[in-house]
Amino acid sequence: MKFKVKQNPFHMLILLLTIFFFIALFFIQETNNIYLSCMILLNIINFLFVYKSTYTITDESLIIKYYFTNTEIPFNDLQHMKYYGKPLDSNKWTRQRLEIMYGLFDIITVCVPQDEETFIRLLKEKCPNIKIINKPAN
Repeated sequence: MKFKVKQNPFHMLILLLTIFFFIALFFIQETNNIYLSCMILLNIINFLFVYKSTYTITDESLIIKYYFTNTEIPFNDLQHMKYYGKPLDSNKWTRQRLEIMYGLFDIITVCVPQDEETFIRLLKEKCPNIKIINKPAN
């Protein structure tokens, strides 16, 4: 099953403001500046990749596509998931993050999935030994 990530409104606002700022500077400057063009392109790529991130739960592993990484974690390697950050009362927005520890010392930090309850329920079904730390009450 595939899950999309919740979005961070502050991150989205900052990225949009920087994109508009760099685009405005691009048109205001009289000379062609390659550095500025690269910054505009990197901000647009960053904005697009953050919100295209997904979680996929298969029969034997958890696949996390986040930014440019594509991490496949077998269920027997999962140790714990830890919430941090402040939750918001919204289904689509959050400032929370997930820290997933797997293997011996491997940690990946990602955004919270939109359908958290279903995600955690499926994950606990597939991997009953995983610990969920600091789960929000709502």
